Amino acid sequence: MNTNNVTVSTVGKVMAASAKLDTMRFVDNIDRVLARIGDEVVALYPDSDELEAAGVDVVALAKVVGRKVSAKRLGRWVEAGLDINLAVSALGHGLNSNSIQALVRMSADVDEANGVLANYVEAKEDEAHYASVEDRIFAALNLS
Repeated sequence: MNTNNVTVSTVGKVMAASAKLDTMRFVDNIDRVLARIGDEVVALYPDSDELEAAGVDVVALAKVVGRKVSAKRLGRWVEAGLDINLAVSALGHGLNSNSIQALVRMSADVDEANGVLANYVEAKEDEAHYASVEDRIFAALNLS
């Protein structure tokens, strides 16, 4: 029974996150209504089903869109091919969206930007896991 509660809770979170993301992906309410009735409108980023199919954690993304990153900027990141899960994780570890946008602009390609974000996230996770610089060094050298 506990497993069912977790599953329902998880499904509920995904549904709520998807609804929030799908609401925010249009420039205004008019476009949102036109899209709902089937008219062709330009969205800022793909719908939540497409994001989820691409492997994006929609629950984590919904927590940052509108608070730490604008829907318009998210659309630019998706269009550039940025790893959205890495970007969300980096935002959660304290990097701001302006820094990520600058990284995307300055990088030779999206793979370089994704690599830098991955290094940032890994360093922040190590920092949280290991108390001191020495512990992090020993862990990196597999000496701990």
